[in-house]
Amino acid sequence: MRYRLYYWPEIQGRGEFIRLPLEYAGADYVDVLRSRNGKDIEIKKFTPFAPPTLVAGKRVLSQTANILLYLGPRLRLAPKGETGRLWAHQLQLTIADWLVEVHDVHHPIAASLYYDDQKPEALRRSLLFGKERLPKFLGYFERVLEKNRESNGEYLVGAELSYVDLSMFQVLVGLEYAFPRSLARLESTIPLLLALKERVAARPRIAAYLASERRVPFNQHGLFRSYPELDGVEESGRGKGKAGGKGKAGGKGKAGGRGKTRGKGTQTKRVRQRSEQSGSGASLRAKRLAAGERSRKRAAGGEVAPHKPKDPRRSRRSGKAKGRRH
Repeated sequence: MRYRLYYWPEIQGRGEFIRLPLEYAGADYVDVLRSRNGKDIEIKKFTPFAPPTLVAGKRVLSQTANILLYLGPRLRLAPKGETGRLWAHQLQLTIADWLVEVHDVHHPIAASLYYDDQKPEALRRSLLFGKERLPKFLGYFERVLEKNRESNGEYLVGAELSYVDLSMFQVLVGLEYAFPRSLARLESTIPLLLALKERVAARPRIAAYLASERRVPFNQHGLFRSYPELDGVEESGRGKGKAGGKGKAGGKGKAGGRGKTRGKGTQTKRVRQRSEQSGSGASLRAKRLAAGERSRKRAAGGEVAPHKPKDPRRSRRSGKAKGRRH
């Protein structure tokens, strides 16, 4: 069967995740829109949301992960059992989520706007991506490799290379192009992923494809774009997570900042206020007892001098003066 792939001819984009398995398997396919007379008439009646689109006989398939779910078993790039195929599909969907975040670094507001129209937001997004999201995704797939005992950590799914490994290769070389400094900072934490990248690149058909004209170079129109200002990682670290910032070490976390410490301070203040109020009450009771004692001695003819009441006029004048001062 001859497969017909429809995707933008001038970029790698999501279409490259379909091209790599087809190239690896030596499949008969044509990149329609890269041919001289490429037209998309045959797919219009199926109204796919967006490319890539694959025509396989009478089938018209869209969405990258869906196309790979279909191609995997047919190209012998997926496990034979249903459980394994679903696991591969799950990993591919996670890669799809990752690609959205990669794209949103340089277009965080809208894809319809130019990069320069959203550059301040892109700069802010890039710092969070480099410190939080990039290590999160890389760390996850490194652990998947570690736990895959069937291949001793060489492949992501099963004992042999799958389309998920080809997709991971594409992600890693894309990150090398778009975020070389950020990736270099994390290389020591992902030895298995880097070994996988080299292993895929060494496969004869993949190596031939990478060296051919069919492999369009990375550029400033695809998913992975090279803007050096978006590849700067602050080493001082004010972000969240293990590296520092608002995680457990400080900020709004449990150990400091606006968390429980503030509540304890408020509680201490209230206890102090109650203590002061109780002290004032005790003082008032003591004065009352003393006044009662003087009254009893005065009635019994004791030596206590009679209490002389204040002049009401002086009290009123004093009150008015205080009122003016306030």
